[in-house]
Amino acid sequence: MPKEKKDKDKNSIICYECKKPGHFKFECPKLEKGQGKKKHYKTKEKEGLMITWEDLDDTSSDEDDEEANICLMADTTLEESKSDQEDENSQELENKLKDLQKDLKELNELHDYQNEEKNDMWIECAQAYKDY
Repeated sequence: MPKEKKDKDKNSIICYECKKPGHFKFECPKLEKGQGKKKHYKTKEKEGLMITWEDLDDTSSDEDDEEANICLMADTTLEESKSDQEDENSQELENKLKDLQKDLKELNELHDYQNEEKNDMWIECAQAYKDY
């Protein structure tokens, strides 16, 4: 396919993300900039399909002047990407959270016990003052 035809075809494509001509959504520079900030987060990608029609005029066959069109279809499945380090960090954070929750429960129980002790002491103090 001549380069001029490729450029014309490319300019007739409009991106669904930025609404500018010349590229598909998955090639959008706007998305690529935002992707850098989220590289540490778990990302989910969906399947993408691309269909291409190619005109095969390159053959030097003098016998047949038939035009051959071929449809090429690519099925790309992009899986969830999550690195082992992110898994370890997530597990470590969960463990720390559980430890903090356990510590909080113990401190609340201690606080309740000490409040009861304080109240008992006030009652004893009031009784002793009364008896004096």
